[in-house]
Amino acid sequence: MSKKIYVDAAHPEETRVVVVDSTNNRVSEFDVETTTKPQIKGNIYLAKVIRVEPSLQAAFVDYGTGKNGFLPFSEIHPDYYQVSAEQKKKLMEMDHVPVVDYDDDPNEDAEVIEYDDNDAGEDNKEFQKRAQEFKIQDVIKPKQILLIQGVKEERGQKGAAMTTYLSLAGRFAVLMPNSRKRNSYGISKKIGDRPERARLREILHSLKIPRGMTVVLRTAAFGATGEEIVKDYDYLVKLWNEIRTTTLESVAPAAIHTEDSLLRRVVRDFISDAEDTLVVQGDEAYDAAISYYNQMHGRRIPKGQITEYKDKAVPLFVKAGVEQQLEGLHGPYVQLKSGGSLVINSTEAMVTIDVNSSRAIKEKDIEATALNTNMEAAEEIALQLRLRDLAGIIAIDFIDMEEERHNRKLEMKMREVMKKDRARIQISRINNFGVLMLSRQRLRSSFIESSYVQCPHCMGAGVVPSIQTAAIILFRHLQEKLLAKSAQKIIINVPTDVAIYLLNAKKSELSAMEQEFNTEIVIIGDDSLMNIDQYSIQRVQPEIVKTDEVLNIHAPSTDVKKKNAEHIEARKTTQNAPRRKKRKPIQKPVQKKTIWQKLIG
Repeated sequence: MSKKIYVDAAHPEETRVVVVDSTNNRVSEFDVETTTKPQIKGNIYLAKVIRVEPSLQAAFVDYGTGKNGFLPFSEIHPDYYQVSAEQKKKLMEMDHVPVVDYDDDPNEDAEVIEYDDNDAGEDNKEFQKRAQEFKIQDVIKPKQILLIQGVKEERGQKGAAMTTYLSLAGRFAVLMPNSRKRNSYGISKKIGDRPERARLREILHSLKIPRGMTVVLRTAAFGATGEEIVKDYDYLVKLWNEIRTTTLESVAPAAIHTEDSLLRRVVRDFISDAEDTLVVQGDEAYDAAISYYNQMHGRRIPKGQITEYKDKAVPLFVKAGVEQQLEGLHGPYVQLKSGGSLVINSTEAMVTIDVNSSRAIKEKDIEATALNTNMEAAEEIALQLRLRDLAGIIAIDFIDMEEERHNRKLEMKMREVMKKDRARIQISRINNFGVLMLSRQRLRSSFIESSYVQCPHCMGAGVVPSIQTAAIILFRHLQEKLLAKSAQKIIINVPTDVAIYLLNAKKSELSAMEQEFNTEIVIIGDDSLMNIDQYSIQRVQPEIVKTDEVLNIHAPSTDVKKKNAEHIEARKTTQNAPRRKKRKPIQKPVQKKTIWQKLIG
């Protein structure tokens, strides 16, 4: 199926990419790259261990961006362990796993290990064996240098998740230089055709992969020739050698390798068919796309496959009719064609999606209405998860249906539409509450996280206290301050609307408080304060009258003056005393030796 790919790079601060399905002209993929939030996932850094946390069995590493990265013990390669020679030998015996050698001919069952396109790391069973013998505080030390790669982007207060198991993605293959997988090669599990898997296995068999490395063929390798796969593999090996050279010449913390830009990934991953077309708005982006294509394919671009959009009066996305579809991503509400609707809310813990029938009244009974609305909602939810890149635990509250077979039909529909997603998906069954739970792998920062900042008024809560509530909260805090300690004057800086309410509605209470505590209360309205939590209460202490009695309290006593005078006089006497002359050591007279003593000794 052919695709139309549109790239909007007219502004240097932002690059947007959409993939449009040619059959219905609907956006099927969307990605954005901004300069305000640089990408960390996929980048390789030379990092330094800052702190080892035994309670978390993890380490915090400094990789040069300001915020420390999080490195779990399970993501640390055993080659980095600082252990004795005996423990090293035991570790090698423990980690010894059969690796498929290029001289052997593996059978079908030995090779059919399944990989995701971006799979890395090691087997869980191997780490569990190792974790029983070693703890992170015993084998990893502060100031140790590690070569790490970003796995997850920073989110809120959480730092980026890191790993020492590196993976380099190419057009058809993924190279894992230090993988501990049980095979030296693998094929993506999304390639299900057995004859095609056998053909790709023969190509992998001819690569002569060094021991300790793993090569995984991606889904894009389906139908690729052996020459194209070998060329991609050679490119990845050359890239790994360059990374090793750069690492040896660098001082931690430092960035060693940055992941490909969004435009390069588009040329690499999305142009897979001869009928696919790429339209680019922006002179520099168009030249870069041409250069990337020539580097990856090694041949001239077919006519019309990559074109430049030059109309500056009408933006590319408006001309293609996709701008209106993207505007819906900014809000939580999604309207369905049948009249139903979706409400999507993201929280720190999970994503919740509520399916409502709203104006869906075409069916004869409520059961048929619920089934059709749910089936339509399943397709739209799969699309919205891809476009917004919502990840983690996702709870979908479908419309309740009485018949069990309708629930099973909805589950099958959900699994079918989620197969188009490149991320790893796990889907559970609909529970007794009519909620379907699924988990989705996080491929990148979501559209909201990369394009929006936290609201300075509500600090991400979504609501702010009313003026009356804010004034009462401030009034209570003022009472607590005065009850704790008296003051001559209290100066309060609050938002202007709260200050106006306090001076008008709470004028009598403030006057009574001034008389009760014998103080002066000054309220200042500040337009720069956006949140009630940003208020300040300053206490001004009463001045102390310096009378003779107060001064005499801190005056030194007569005995102290006398002792100080004696001490000064003793020091002068010691300093002026004549110094003793050093005694010279008494030298014994030297007796002359006779001639016999000189001869005999």
